[in-house]
Amino acid sequence: MERLFSRGTRAGEAMHVITLSRIFPQGQEAVWAALVQAERLGRWFLPVMGDLRQGGRFKFEGNAGGEVLACDRPNHIAVSWEMMGGISWVDLTFALEGTGTRVTLRHTARMADLPAAMWDQFRPGAVGSG
Repeated sequence: MERLFSRGTRAGEAMHVITLSRIFPQGQEAVWAALVQAERLGRWFLPVMGDLRQGGRFKFEGNAGGEVLACDRPNHIAVSWEMMGGISWVDLTFALEGTGTRVTLRHTARMADLPAAMWDQFRPGAVGSG
């Protein structure tokens, strides 16, 4: 898995950004389903409830929730990530690579929205690298 953590700016705001990328040996539709279908997502992450369509809201059991901001099956999904009073953004892209699918996850948070103590304790994990 390739990992890249950076700090930068977006629209003049200081940002924390973490990017993770991995190639899975399955086809694009199979990888898409594992990451966006509620029954499949709950097998490897957490149970999720809500409306998993663009404009819908969702909630992971005992964890974050948010809104589905963009959905272009099977190429791209973007969601807000709302947790502990803060908001950040998760963007997933799915691209064919060889016989597999490259998934790239980019998680972005405004530094102003991330409590300093949380950053001090978790570093990139505070932006969702787990």
